[in-house]
Amino acid sequence: MTPKERVFAMLAHKPVDRVPVMPFICNWAAHIAGYKLGEYHTNGKIMAEAQLKAWRLHGLDLVNPDSDNYYIAEGLGVKTQIMEDSTPAVIDRPVKELDDVKYLQIPDPYRDGRMPVILEAIERLADAVGDQVIVRSPGTGPFSLAGHLYGVGKLIEGICFAEADEDEEAKENLHRMLDICTDTLIEFSTACVKKGATIVINGDSLASINITSPSVYREYCYRYEKKYFDAMKRLQKDHEFAALLHVCGKNDLVAADMMRTGPDIIEVDYACDMDLYKDLSTRSGVCILGNLNPAGTLMTGSPEEVYRESMALLEKNAKDGFFMLGSGCELAVSSPLENVRAMLRAAEDFAAK
Repeated sequence: MTPKERVFAMLAHKPVDRVPVMPFICNWAAHIAGYKLGEYHTNGKIMAEAQLKAWRLHGLDLVNPDSDNYYIAEGLGVKTQIMEDSTPAVIDRPVKELDDVKYLQIPDPYRDGRMPVILEAIERLADAVGDQVIVRSPGTGPFSLAGHLYGVGKLIEGICFAEADEDEEAKENLHRMLDICTDTLIEFSTACVKKGATIVINGDSLASINITSPSVYREYCYRYEKKYFDAMKRLQKDHEFAALLHVCGKNDLVAADMMRTGPDIIEVDYACDMDLYKDLSTRSGVCILGNLNPAGTLMTGSPEEVYRESMALLEKNAKDGFFMLGSGCELAVSSPLENVRAMLRAAEDFAAK
């Protein structure tokens, strides 16, 4: 089977030749391919070339033209400084006070911010390997986007004060900002699909229970994630792609809520209880992807350790589970290539048993 056939067969609950292997490999691929991050973040041709060069080295089931947290946020007014070989730094935000939300407008993904860089890379990759390999797009989730626009601390503080003071005007501004962020992500993901992406993402890591709380998640994150996945389901009537939810951290307390937002796949972080997610996956039909530790074994372990941990995940989750092997979050750029290859080796050996 081709990687694309393998992934979509699994999502359709059909037999596959082996478990798909899809770690989160955006900036890591640039490093492995020998590109500086500054040029990778700003040039769609280089981003596509980096992903292709890395794919020829690692042989996984996907290419992952992704870069940093601000390519969409810049389209909404966030100002950044591009670095030579690290991720960009925010130097100004469009929302200084909640009342500034009234000035926000949904950007054009084909023109604004660095979204056109991502779209060019997706189109180039789709032309090169999209009939064979999964092209996984990026996508900053609504709550995370709001944090970039307003500042993470100010967003969390604003929610706390709005709720404690029962400040309806503040709540209205917060929800209006989140609606704009959701519509912005919907527009961007729609453009990604039209350019050839076969997995799109709601990467809403700021919604993590490590940062928020179950009540904040349910009031300020859930409805917007669900709005996004509802829109993707409508788009799936005319296009073949899958929609994925990624939220960093130990989110066991809201895992069932996350399943109900409507993704096809949930990327499960390494800190989560995989037994819980496996049970929820079995009952909901949402595929789980994960969950090797990207800042632990994948970065600092040996290939043998990665192989053993990958095999343990496969033994526990893949025999009767709806499961893809991946990393809990983004790979560190210093992760050894042989460690990533060890994941694929484990999946192949597991299939041969």
